[in-house]
Amino acid sequence: MKDELKKITAGSKLVLVGTLVWITLEFLSRVIIGRHFSSEEYGIYNLTLSIFTLSLLLATLGFQSGVPREISYYSEKSPSKVDKLISTALIIIMATSVLVSLVLVINAENIAGIFKNERLISPLRVISLALPFSALSVTITAISRGFGRVKEQICFQNIFYPTILLILIVVVILRQYPFNYVFWAYVGANYLTFLALFILIWKIKLVKIGLLFDSKLGKELLLFSIPLLLSSILGFVMTWIDTLMIGYYLSATSVGVYNAAAPIAKLLPVILNSVAFLYVPVASKLYAQNRVNDLAKIYQSLTRLVFFFTFPVFVIVLLYPETILGYVFGSKYITATPALRILAVGFIVHVLFGLNGMSLVIIGKTTLNLVGELTAVLVNVILNILLIPKYYLIGAAIATTFSYILANLVRSFWLYRLLKIHPFTREYIRQITVSVLTLAVAYLLSVGLFEKSLGFQLIGGVSTFVMYFGIILLSGSVSLKELKVLLE
Repeated sequence: MKDELKKITAGSKLVLVGTLVWITLEFLSRVIIGRHFSSEEYGIYNLTLSIFTLSLLLATLGFQSGVPREISYYSEKSPSKVDKLISTALIIIMATSVLVSLVLVINAENIAGIFKNERLISPLRVISLALPFSALSVTITAISRGFGRVKEQICFQNIFYPTILLILIVVVILRQYPFNYVFWAYVGANYLTFLALFILIWKIKLVKIGLLFDSKLGKELLLFSIPLLLSSILGFVMTWIDTLMIGYYLSATSVGVYNAAAPIAKLLPVILNSVAFLYVPVASKLYAQNRVNDLAKIYQSLTRLVFFFTFPVFVIVLLYPETILGYVFGSKYITATPALRILAVGFIVHVLFGLNGMSLVIIGKTTLNLVGELTAVLVNVILNILLIPKYYLIGAAIATTFSYILANLVRSFWLYRLLKIHPFTREYIRQITVSVLTLAVAYLLSVGLFEKSLGFQLIGGVSTFVMYFGIILLSGSVSLKELKVLLE
């Protein structure tokens, strides 16, 4: 088991670095926009971005997941068809992305009418120009993954694109351009990313670019990818539905305030998501060899390690949301404090259960995983409808938190019923107990010593977490061997 754990953690290093760079740069872009422009304009930015993301999902048709599998399959079974498959995929994406972009331009006024904000019209029309470039970049990256390459994903999607976007946003602000120029920055960043990717694959001759279209291959690719598109849409709904429904029921200003809290809370599962990238192939191999006990141990060990490093961040977010929001986004967003606390609870519970959804995929029960996601999405939508008009941002946060908890309970139920796998070993229960006690101590200090000044908060916080890490290690909840493997 040690070798498998080492393989996952070592392989995750590159992915984690790329993910952290992407999250940091994307977060900085949000912070700069949120601090420089009004909360209403920041809300318009988030609404536009959510509509653009949905449009991109529809335009790419699930190819970002389907293309790698099809290329890998045909590379083994029929290598002569690979070039036709790639060309067919690119032609389909060019057509669908241009079509979706036109639909977005034509219906910009109608979409703005849904959210009762005419200021949405211009941003939607501008950002629609980025759609074909973004869709083609996603597809080219998927093609490179089909050949077993992750360089394009990490270097271009995770680093190059958000870096260019951040630079262009800074230029917009330094030159004091109007708010709408932020969306021209998106167009520029997507165009430059596509251009750089295209030049790279042309130079290294990764693929032969041509106007080869095979309707049979296209149909096969679509049939394989459409179910994956459904799963992507469910993921979009879980991520963005609260933003869209706040925009519908409340105002762009409310969207802006809420989206100061949401990105901070969504930082909590970053380690879990990075580990997931390499967990799937390693755990799939164990399952194929019928080594279910080893699979269970890997699942339990990774869950404890990820929770071990994530929990201190959760404590800070839970106890000092006003300080975080004030320093990061500015005082105008402090009203999002209750929402941030509630969302943090939802995401730490998500981390607490570990990679249950990925484990269902590994054992071939993708339908059950989809059922869990679909259930959570439906509950999320219903709760948003019921709670947002009455409880505003707190209602949206409750809906999202409850749906995440429900999804994890459903997935964990099926995983336990099928394989008797769960993360709650005696070591993990001890770890959770120590974590709860640490939270209690930190809370007592926060209403006494910590509240006096930022200096006292830092000293008390460091002392509390030194105690937390020490007790966890002494209790044997997380072993030094596991930490050594992770650090290696």
